[in-house]
Amino acid sequence: MSASSAPGCPVHADSRSRWALNPRNNMPSLPNEPINVAGSAASLPTQRDMSSIPMNAQGEVWQYPSPQQMLNAMSRKGYDGTNPEDVPAMVAVHNWLNEGSWEEILKWEKQYFK
Repeated sequence: MSASSAPGCPVHADSRSRWALNPRNNMPSLPNEPINVAGSAASLPTQRDMSSIPMNAQGEVWQYPSPQQMLNAMSRKGYDGTNPEDVPAMVAVHNWLNEGSWEEILKWEKQYFK
């Protein structure tokens, strides 16, 4: 794929864009309702789980994407062949990996900050 035919970034810094970046974390605000991609608007759970990973000094923690948000993000990025039935398991693995990675970071840092 040449540089001229490469797809552009699906997220834009323009504050008027549907995928505008949140200045607090440089992440887009992900829609949590079905979006119609390729003629299909799959409806998945919209419940989001809280992580144990701190976001800031005020005690806020990150919130994981819902299965619907994960599917919407994948569709936005061109992964239109994703089976919606698989997405809840993908979200569970995503969250598990993040939590496990955070635990490893804490273990590593503990040796330097006792």
